[in-house]
Amino acid sequence: MSSLETLKKRYFGPSAMVFDESTEILYFVDGRSYFKAIRDAIAATVTGDQIYSLGWWFDPNFQLYGGLTPPTLPLHVKVGDLLADRKHNEVDVRIILNGAQYLAASKAASFQINWDALEDLLGRVPPGAATPPLAGCVVYD
Repeated sequence: MSSLETLKKRYFGPSAMVFDESTEILYFVDGRSYFKAIRDAIAATVTGDQIYSLGWWFDPNFQLYGGLTPPTLPLHVKVGDLLADRKHNEVDVRIILNGAQYLAASKAASFQINWDALEDLLGRVPPGAATPPLAGCVVYD
């Protein structure tokens, strides 16, 4: 198993700022306000910003509702479409889908969603793009 420092170096490079003391932490208890805040934060990114995601579970078809909306996207948007749109607009998007590689490759039920998410994100093309912008930005570790 890789250490966090090894993973940061492998996927984010030496210059990536993953955390610093000026990071703002907001607490959300209500799911609706939590997912709206995620959508707003992702949608507000511009060229040069960074979106890094690491998780045990990721569904690119999960719908985020309301809030800020880039002009190319509908009010209700799938998180995979939003991330592909941001990458197409030159935001640094990197997603690590975590889990046991052996279990995922053997199609174990608990890891199948991340395996499917990897294939989905690598081929997702946002409006206005000609090629999948997340190719090379999504890994399964």
